[in-house]
Amino acid sequence: MLSGEDASENASQTGQLAAVGKRLDRLERENRWMKRALVLVLAFVVARSAIGAADNAEPRDLTVSSLTVVDGSKRVVRLSPTKTEAGQIEVFGPDRRVAVTIEGTSGLGEISLYDTAKALKDPQMTLKCVPSRKGGGTQLFMWGTDGRPTLNLLAQKQGNVYLYDKDGSTRLWVGLNNASNPRIDMLDSKGGLLWAAP
Repeated sequence: MLSGEDASENASQTGQLAAVGKRLDRLERENRWMKRALVLVLAFVVARSAIGAADNAEPRDLTVSSLTVVDGSKRVVRLSPTKTEAGQIEVFGPDRRVAVTIEGTSGLGEISLYDTAKALKDPQMTLKCVPSRKGGGTQLFMWGTDGRPTLNLLAQKQGNVYLYDKDGSTRLWVGLNNASNPRIDMLDSKGGLLWAAP
């Protein structure tokens, strides 16, 4: 058994230990808050510095021979040069088949749309600029569901419409003649004139 003096000394030490424990807990809490505050201030300074650097940075070119971008749904966009050294952008559908191409050749643009469900090598529709050596202007070309040409709208000095048969032969031409008068030509499968107005 402890004597009265020992018991009071033991109680005093227990009280001091409890007080030291409370002080230690308080200091650790304060230390954690200080660390959190320091991390937040540091994160703010780094973020602000990065934003400031980005605001003041001059834009840079990214030079690559080809660039492919893939997202989580397996859609792909590919930018690449073509055989004629022109730029081309291909947009692929989720089935990895080409859905849209945008191409620039010698200063002329071309946009083609594809039916990805049919996996045809030819597009369903193409809109392009016609080179000046071929009269200039714009052209909208459409293919049928079987991949054969069906319609050609050509806008040069005058508008022209060409309809094709299942073999790809021009069968109907609607446009303006040299005197800028309207004209319609119906042709046979070999290109011979069947009927014309006027």
